[in-house]
Amino acid sequence: MGHTEDILNDIRSQIDAHPQPPAEARTRLELVCSSAIGFTGALRTYRSGSLPQHTFIHPVGDGDGGVVLDRRVYPQLGPDGGGETPADITGELCALLGPAVRKVYPKARCGTSKRGPKITFGEPVDAQDPTVDLVVALTRKEGAGLWIPNLETNRWEASDPERHVELFTGGVTSLRRTRQRVVRLLKAWNKQYSEPGFSSHNLTVWAWEFIEPGTGMAKALSTVLSKAAARVEAGGATKDPAGVSPNVKLLVGREVAARRLRAAADGVAEALAADDDRDAVLSALSRVFYRYLDAPASDSLAGKIAALRQLPRHDGDAGAERAGGRRTAHPGLRRYRASRVTRRPAWRAPAWYARSAARIAFQHRLAACGQPVRVIKPPRRYRGGFALAVRLRVPDVTEQTISIVFGPGAPDVPCVYTDRPSESPHRYADGALCMWYPYDAPEQRWIRDDGPAALLGHVVAHLLREQWWRSTGEWPGQEAPHGT
Repeated sequence: MGHTEDILNDIRSQIDAHPQPPAEARTRLELVCSSAIGFTGALRTYRSGSLPQHTFIHPVGDGDGGVVLDRRVYPQLGPDGGGETPADITGELCALLGPAVRKVYPKARCGTSKRGPKITFGEPVDAQDPTVDLVVALTRKEGAGLWIPNLETNRWEASDPERHVELFTGGVTSLRRTRQRVVRLLKAWNKQYSEPGFSSHNLTVWAWEFIEPGTGMAKALSTVLSKAAARVEAGGATKDPAGVSPNVKLLVGREVAARRLRAAADGVAEALAADDDRDAVLSALSRVFYRYLDAPASDSLAGKIAALRQLPRHDGDAGAERAGGRRTAHPGLRRYRASRVTRRPAWRAPAWYARSAARIAFQHRLAACGQPVRVIKPPRRYRGGFALAVRLRVPDVTEQTISIVFGPGAPDVPCVYTDRPSESPHRYADGALCMWYPYDAPEQRWIRDDGPAALLGHVVAHLLREQWWRSTGEWPGQEAPHGT
């Protein structure tokens, strides 16, 4: 066994579910299903999702199943009947399940999820309290599968969860085992993001579709990621394996999904190519499973990102959330534009850079950081301001020239631009780096009293985050989306 497989097994030891919670989830699901079979018109119950497929990861969230109702008992219900929506029948089933489950779990409550009743139990096991999600399904008059509810739209949709379990648990023992391990690794990778890009079902479909018999775990993981990346990059669809439901949907935009998949595929492929060098494998896989692996000391970018994760966030997210996530132009530019159409006060204090001594001191303190600095002419929209160009040469950041600009509209708010890589999720519409939210408390952003060195530190930290995002698809820090 090579180092790639060995390190992936180390990750598995961290993510695999502890024995007791899945057993408890199974017990709870059996109780709910045995209660549901007594509902009027119930033909059968079934188990679906991670429980029968053995793809739970820690912590265990829920056990999924369903109860299939005979549409002939409910002639007005569903698309094959009178068109009645699923909300009322779900409420009736919940009224049955709640009292029945409380005989065993006194704190249990029955609410609803997207597909039907959701039972919470209020009795944690190993600090985990698995819920049960039960789908209220109807037989179909024509075609395979079942009608299942979408309570978010209060409509019925075609699906075949029973067939999915049959397909995903099929094949020889070694193939099933490899698929299960790869799906768990994919789930753990996907969960690292603040906004996961793929449903568990999507990842399971890819593993079922792309893994061939006789393939080892590491190679199988690489295959799934590379083929999934190629499909998403090409705009291809992932079809329902049962041929009943619409195509499987991505949870994020296609460009974001493709970037994440390609970065992960490249990382695993790099690890396999250096399988006899543990440090090289660890460096490659730590960029894929960054929540589970520490990069070796030789990987300086990963080490810096790990340090940045420990810092309070300074990427503008907290304030942007309060502003609805809209950051389309740099506030300094917005203030400058506003000053051109609103009446100025009779007198205002001169900008700090109006004094030549202050400009020279700022430049010298910036140059003391070891980077070449020169004064440049501000862009036209910052006319009357003060601007410096810094040739940035720091490890793990592409060599580039950054421009630090202070404009008359907001003389204490720096606007920072770069002449090199522009692909970033955290830039303003005019290309300025979005490093913090300017209207946050002073300790959450740069203020002039912090000094030029601290400002350069914010810039380098932001550029390191951008570099990591380009390499892995992950922004190391909480985020709020930029509007348009």
